[in-house]
Amino acid sequence: MKKANPHTPILIREALEVEPRVWARYDFGKEKSASLKGMLIRNCFVMDKH
Repeated sequence: MKKANPHTPILIREALEVEPRVWARYDFGKEKSASLKGMLIRNCFVMDKH
């Protein structure tokens, strides 16, 4: 994910027995999250806008 988006700040934390999730923080402190449970890497679309 970091290699595909070199201009986007990304923090990855590994943990055991935790549901995989992704969070996005937007302007004005707005935040959204989504579950990645059961997803394969080939099902994820990564786009860099820079």
